[in-house]
Amino acid sequence: MYYASQSVEGAVSVLHVDNTVPYEANTTPVRCAIQLTDSDLPRIIYANGDDVRIARYATQSQVYWNLSHVWHKRTILEQAHPTGFEMVLSDLNTMWAVMTTESGELKQVNFSKAFWTVRTLDEGPVGHEIEL
Repeated sequence: MYYASQSVEGAVSVLHVDNTVPYEANTTPVRCAIQLTDSDLPRIIYANGDDVRIARYATQSQVYWNLSHVWHKRTILEQAHPTGFEMVLSDLNTMWAVMTTESGELKQVNFSKAFWTVRTLDEGPVGHEIEL
């Protein structure tokens, strides 16, 4: 999976995010949702096979002093069978997302900068078009 962006001057940047595997029952491209933080750093929630992962882009700082950039990736749900995502970031850059699953469930996935919260909002079946 790659993340592409274009500057106001027109320069295009393409960054490798992760090597993903397709969902076994579906050969469609990787499903994901992308938002930018207040510092214009991308956050992505995406499917990796049956699992749900997140990636956040970090640049050199006091914490990450030995690199120019890096994607921090985590698997947050295993065997979730995701089919779609929507995501927004709060004023504090905490992630609020919903996802649909193969069985038609609607799940909420939130990150408070300390803890992940996952809960079922609707056991479904719900449609594929979701919006926050």
